[in-house]
Amino acid sequence: MKKTLVFALTTLLIALSCGKAEKGSKSSEEKPAAPPADVVTVDLGLSVLWADRNIGAQNVEDFGDAFAWGEAVPREAGSFASNYVFNNTDAPEVLTGEYDTATKLWGEGWRMPTKQEMRDLFKLEHENVTENGEVVGVWFKGKGNKVYVPYNPTGEFYIWTSERAATLVTFAYYGGNYSIANGRREYAHYVRPVKSK
Repeated sequence: MKKTLVFALTTLLIALSCGKAEKGSKSSEEKPAAPPADVVTVDLGLSVLWADRNIGAQNVEDFGDAFAWGEAVPREAGSFASNYVFNNTDAPEVLTGEYDTATKLWGEGWRMPTKQEMRDLFKLEHENVTENGEVVGVWFKGKGNKVYVPYNPTGEFYIWTSERAATLVTFAYYGGNYSIANGRREYAHYVRPVKSK
């Protein structure tokens, strides 16, 4: 009788511990990718809708999180990723799916802007926002609506596009200070998602 009771208790404990392991497994803890509940899409009269904030920003005035091109793990803005996602892999010409930071973190429908979409944003009427004589951000205006892009502490802004540089394959394009430039893909810049209309 004692052996049967011990066996039954041992079996019960094993079953309970297995149940806990399953309950806490990665698949049950993962939440579907989604933007914060208060994110708004803004129609500026362009080919896409723009998110009202950068990924990771709590509100429109926050910088949010910075990412190396094609990654979804936040890094310090301007830092260089030594353990970079594409170190041993060819980088695609255009980020999609699992490598598009906006799609990966905010879900289907969201993506990083193209070079042309970023150029279109920069062509809009814009108004600098200053505090104590320093520019801290800019409002881009179109179709009676506007989106705010905060400047980083050095008085600039850098937002990744989804496109790798055409001739320098270790570089990717970003929008910064009203123009398109390219830089090393390992550097961490901000991401402003867009959505198709």
